[in-house]
Amino acid sequence: MKTFSKPITEIIRLRYSCRTYLERPIERDIQLQLVEYAAALGSGPFGGKARFELIAAEEDDRKDLRQLGTYGFIKGATGFLVGATQDGEEKLEDFGRVELGLRSLQYSPEKLQEMARDAFLNGKKLYEEREIAYGNLASAIKSFNEAELYLETVDPKPDFYAEILTARKDCQQELEQRFNNEDFLAERAIKLKAWEEAARALRVILDMIPDRDDPRNVESRKKLLEVENRLKKPR
Repeated sequence: MKTFSKPITEIIRLRYSCRTYLERPIERDIQLQLVEYAAALGSGPFGGKARFELIAAEEDDRKDLRQLGTYGFIKGATGFLVGATQDGEEKLEDFGRVELGLRSLQYSPEKLQEMARDAFLNGKKLYEEREIAYGNLASAIKSFNEAELYLETVDPKPDFYAEILTARKDCQQELEQRFNNEDFLAERAIKLKAWEEAARALRVILDMIPDRDDPRNVESRKKLLEVENRLKKPR
């Protein structure tokens, strides 16, 4: 394990990025392409919406952008893509996935296919290991979503694109079936007042579906809270 001579918080504060760009305005047609593409990105895999605005300087007002920046030093930039998202669970992850769609513009189609294939293979591995951990099916679905996102701007699609969609659909169907089975066990246990059995089934659901914005997770958390309150009462 790598060790540092300074606290990690101090190292983070000292880190900076230095980038230099061409000092010329972004061409109007490229601005329009960026704006249209950003507007069409839509929601992330967990339903969170992100919005992006292009702030681009004209030839006579480049000085106005000098006050904008991130950590470090940016020189010569004549435009920024500014993003914002909703507050809440999984929203930052959604934002990162949507932003990934924008960042994919910088990669060649060959590189995007390579990244998509890696994500696809990771999803397949997680699916094969679905019996090892309850959350592997959900993680596999996330990997397949990522693979599809990498290929959003690639045309024509590679031959494994259809496999991505099929694999994700299979994962979603199996996850739904497993959820229904555990939810049935939980409901039956609740009717029988078998609180420990109900709690076990509900915790399995939360492990299988970790997204706290997913209605199945939300409802199961409510049920689990009620069941745990029952368990706390003297018998």
